Amino acid sequence: MILVFAKVPIAGNVKTRLMPHLTGAEAAALHQACLEDVLRTVAGLPRRLEKRILFAGPPPTVRQLRSTLVPKSISVGFQARGNLGRRLAAGMAPLFRSGITRVVVIGTDTPWLNRRRILAALRLLTRNDVVLGPTEDGGYYLIACRRFIPQMFSGIAWGTDQVMEQTKSRLRTLGARYHLMPVDFDLDRPEDLARPWRMLALARSRGARLAPALSRMLAQLRRKAFRSSRRR
Repeated sequence: MILVFAKVPIAGNVKTRLMPHLTGAEAAALHQACLEDVLRTVAGLPRRLEKRILFAGPPPTVRQLRSTLVPKSISVGFQARGNLGRRLAAGMAPLFRSGITRVVVIGTDTPWLNRRRILAALRLLTRNDVVLGPTEDGGYYLIACRRFIPQMFSGIAWGTDQVMEQTKSRLRTLGARYHLMPVDFDLDRPEDLARPWRMLALARSRGARLAPALSRMLAQLRRKAFRSSRRR
């Protein structure tokens, strides 16, 4: 099972750390581009894998996204309330109860995450209880489990740079075997905007088509910034 956690792209509610560098509408459009790329990647995974996205946002908007943006191969649901740990636990628990034995959870802040890395996380679960994809800010962009371990989601300082270290400590205490994937970064802050532009441009020069929606959005933002600098 591939499970995506995402916020509904509403101006003023997403990518808020990119404001005031971007307007609320631009931040929401950037978030939607990231969401589009993640959905494209997930939809392209093997058919044998179940795929689901859990949204945080108003039901009418989620219904609209289901009909206009989410591929038919991906089922749609809602996230629980509470901090990220409670939402992750609530999203994963029913899957394991239903008999699913491997779950990979990803978000939308690392939209260049490719299918190769997602499938690698699934394979790594054959010899690990948990697989984690660390981010440079101390969190993680991916978590995969082959059994439900609710304790790993409690007592964590969510939203801080201690998430990864506290999670690893909790897993060691529980005697759970875990594996760390390559470190990546989240697209969250104004200083993050130039980095994916360079990375995606390099990928294109090598024939790879990573995060096309994000690439288009970043190009629009760069053109706007260029026009603004010319007017000064």
